Amino acid sequence: MKNLITITLLFLISYSYSQNVEKIELSQEDFEYLSQDLNRPFGDFDMYYENSLKNNMVIYAYEIVYDSNIIARGTIKKPSAALPINARAKKIHLFFDFDIFDVDTKLELVENYSRGVKTSSNGEKYLLIENFSFITNKRGGGFDINDKIAEKIKVKFYKYVER
Repeated sequence: MKNLITITLLFLISYSYSQNVEKIELSQEDFEYLSQDLNRPFGDFDMYYENSLKNNMVIYAYEIVYDSNIIARGTIKKPSAALPINARAKKIHLFFDFDIFDVDTKLELVENYSRGVKTSSNGEKYLLIENFSFITNKRGGGFDINDKIAEKIKVKFYKYVER
């Protein structure tokens, strides 16, 4: 009986220190934060430094969904005053098996990313999208959110927050 109580107490104590992580869809404010360019040669460095430390405990992520199935996941780099070329850090390479898509989606992908369709030595086709950016800054301010690769391929954005 003492062993059972001891094991139960140890379990409850360790459980009380565990972290509860919650997955939340990104808000407009989150996108504004992620779109910041912190590498400005002139300006208020304290503001850039503060913003680069903001949300240290938050992980920003994306999921690429095709036909209600997640086909890719990844993390989004946060703005940082330490990155030498912030715009390049926001671009990623996406790599997919080309045969998972239906005919209409394949046609749309070939039209939009014709250079990205590659054939391996054994004849399998892959789609490589280079330098894809989820958030594109506009000239004169503002930004666009690229949440669609093709009509049936959507991108969902999340943040993981400790509660």
